[in-house]
Amino acid sequence: MKRLRVTVLDPGHFHAALSLRESHPGLDDEVHVYAPEGPGLAAFCAMIESFNRRESFPTRWQLCCHHEADPLAALLHDRTGDLVILAGKNHSKMAAIEQLNAAGFMIFADKPWVTGEPALPALKRALGPDRPPTTDIMTSRFEPTSILLRAFLAEPEIFGEPMIDGDGPALSLGSIHHLFKVVNGSVLRRPEWYFDVGIQGEGILDVTTHLVDLAQWMLFPGQKIDFSQDVRLDAARRWATPVALDRFRSITGVEDFPASVLPQVRAGVLELFCNGDIQYRVKGVPVRGGTQSPSGLFWATDSLIRVSFVNAAPIYWRYDIISSQISIMSSNSVVEMDGVYYWMVVDRFYSYNGAVQVVPNDKNVNWLFDNLNFEQRQKVWATKVPRFNEVWFFYPRGTETECSDAIIYNVKDKIW
Repeated sequence: MKRLRVTVLDPGHFHAALSLRESHPGLDDEVHVYAPEGPGLAAFCAMIESFNRRESFPTRWQLCCHHEADPLAALLHDRTGDLVILAGKNHSKMAAIEQLNAAGFMIFADKPWVTGEPALPALKRALGPDRPPTTDIMTSRFEPTSILLRAFLAEPEIFGEPMIDGDGPALSLGSIHHLFKVVNGSVLRRPEWYFDVGIQGEGILDVTTHLVDLAQWMLFPGQKIDFSQDVRLDAARRWATPVALDRFRSITGVEDFPASVLPQVRAGVLELFCNGDIQYRVKGVPVRGGTQSPSGLFWATDSLIRVSFVNAAPIYWRYDIISSQISIMSSNSVVEMDGVYYWMVVDRFYSYNGAVQVVPNDKNVNWLFDNLNFEQRQKVWATKVPRFNEVWFFYPRGTETECSDAIIYNVKDKIW
């Protein structure tokens, strides 16, 4: 079987590299990359190299980089490859898909493809029956939880039929995405244009694309959906997340906001419209999807609870129990570092980055909890030292009535 030749066009988003995280017998090991020189290309090459060098199931990608000021024109001229991967600036993505698709290339493109209504005609043409295969990188379809939920929804004796005349949606999906995140064991450096909604697009058409895709994939498997007849928009809203300059610097490594976003900066804080909520109907079934922020976290004696603003009278806030199998040592034993929360419980440590996880400690956990003065547990407190990527937990040891010792965790190296 002939193996497909892969070409990557201007990989400005890390999803371009993640699409090559595993080798595939149907793909040639040689990958051509067309992009201008810069941090985006450098980050892509570094991540691919880390895949090639890892101990477990390393890849064998051989990158051939073409440094071009106009990478799309150069790729169309050279006609290198059979399949083109696109993951980068969204405002020009549909135009690139249209040209590449019309030239005979298969397309594997990250969402969103469209950031404005003028691009819709090109989208329809690209998906025409006379064009090569063009598909989205919809990774959520391959999550085990999504696969199981879809299977359960297809069993009427388990879930019945979707309610189309109830007080709320028949299906409600939510997602939390983080501006600051760790990918492949390293802090992800986002490009400065990521914070420009004119280039990246707003959150309501970015993250929500996954949820809309999942809703239709789950409710109507194998069925065609005619956008002009089967979809009706009931309501939609979007709101901003404030991004302070110090947060912008830690995420991008850039000192100042770019000029293009300055109209959205108020008193040194960028109002980033990365949140959205859509309520619509597909074939008469009411669906709701969107981001789940702004949110707050509450620690109870045995639970972690997330509260989300839903702005739906008479209940404006929704409460979800994230975990009912945890505890907390004291009211001050929680610390946030780069968007991840760490806290001490009565016998271990936990973290929360969209999901609750135990922080492994096989070095000194018994030494700590066997000698902590539990009568003074409420005095335990936590802090962080960002310069050294450390979180510190202070506690009273032995018979001490005030904090006398500390245990330190390096969040980057994952060592105590």
